[in-house]
Amino acid sequence: TWFHVASKKTGEYHNINYRTSAFNIFHHINTFEDSGFIIVDVCSWKGSEFIYNYLWLANLRENWEELKVNARKAPQPEVRRYVLPLDINNVEHGKNLVSLNTTTATATVRQDGTIWLEPEVLFSGSRQAFEFPQINYQKFSGKDYTYAYGLGLNHFIPDKIYKLNVKTKEHWLWQEPDTYPSEPIFVPRPDAMDEDDGILLTSVVSPGSGQRPAFLLILDAKDLSEIARAEVETNIPVTFHGMYKP
Repeated sequence: TWFHVASKKTGEYHNINYRTSAFNIFHHINTFEDSGFIIVDVCSWKGSEFIYNYLWLANLRENWEELKVNARKAPQPEVRRYVLPLDINNVEHGKNLVSLNTTTATATVRQDGTIWLEPEVLFSGSRQAFEFPQINYQKFSGKDYTYAYGLGLNHFIPDKIYKLNVKTKEHWLWQEPDTYPSEPIFVPRPDAMDEDDGILLTSVVSPGSGQRPAFLLILDAKDLSEIARAEVETNIPVTFHGMYKP
């Protein structure tokens, strides 16, 4: 897998070749610059095998035990942090170029001149994925940040909402039996001072017997405690993406 860096002003690519082991990626969490390094946080799936090979309807319609068997064959999901050094003049081969004391990610120069990247793993669980990420993009997009929110996938099944502290790796979750939430949407509180002062919105389907088909769930973004839910009498399809417009 290659990383390409380009100037947003001119569109020109930087003449630095960054490389790492193969992985699948669908979503970036955030990227920012710190002391001559580009910090890249991503939701990844290990290996070169395409994760969508396991998401055919025939596989997802299997019973729970068969679904878990298929999921164990699939690439392992991880939240990773890559650190790309921008100054590589007069450096020795094999030396770690990452001097930041806030990460364990490394970058070394190889004999062919490429920069080999090894990531820091911010979140990993056995077949537990953190996907469809959200942050306080209004104030922290492209800037150093602390909190990310995501949809938790249990063997491909979306059954929880995560909050992740990318600095300490502490995480929180919301989960309720027989419910399946959508991608969380972060809505900041007006005039908020804290990064995580706001709410999360997620539409939840609840197909179990005796339950309402779906509801809009409102969570406190600080601790994922429930603030309210608005139940509806109709089915809402499971969605990948959504947005909030005031």
